[in-house]
Amino acid sequence: MGNTTHKPGKNQLDCSMICLQSKFEPSSKKKMNSCCSEEWLKRMDQRMTYIKPIMQSTYGNDSATKWTAYWRTFFIAVAELFGYNNGEEWMVAHFLFKKK
Repeated sequence: MGNTTHKPGKNQLDCSMICLQSKFEPSSKKKMNSCCSEEWLKRMDQRMTYIKPIMQSTYGNDSATKWTAYWRTFFIAVAELFGYNNGEEWMVAHFLFKKK
């Protein structure tokens, strides 16, 4: 490989120009993530007549059903992943960066 320097691409972040200002980790990982996702899925299913036009206007009539399935799959996956191993396996953290 030799002596190479990584330069960020067009859509990559140059980490030498930022610093971490704050970090937040929810205290109850399992409850915060898996229960919230299950609630979002339940609400989505209950309000499908309201959500369907939003999906159509966002993703187009031809793709609305597909994207509805993608969102349902996302909520199910999040609930399962964050519920795994009593919520100790995966976590969410929020980071706030500022320019140097």
